[in-house]
Amino acid sequence: MGQETVDAILSHPHVQEFMTQCREATRTITLAGVAEVQAKAMTWLGKTVDAEDAKSFDSVSRGVLALEKTASSASGESRPTMQVAVVNAGQESEEVRALIRALVPRPVGDPR
Repeated sequence: MGQETVDAILSHPHVQEFMTQCREATRTITLAGVAEVQAKAMTWLGKTVDAEDAKSFDSVSRGVLALEKTASSASGESRPTMQVAVVNAGQESEEVRALIRALVPRPVGDPR
């Protein structure tokens, strides 16, 4: 599938609305999940400090940082400027082809 086809699909108002709804649903779920585990992660981090275990502290710190990045991304603080999907011709599954057909409106009189 070429870039022009992808751009044409993404330009349809119903596709834009669908993408917005998906982003909102994902954002809500992600932020709720991060909030649920963040306090536990900080408690765990405190325990690694108390245990003076540098390796565990490093591992847990990385997890806490990943949670912060996830929350930042979900809240919109770190938005990418462009998102691109590349599907090589002939490699898309039937499911992908069905989704594309669902997203691209058919011309009037098209019997498909």
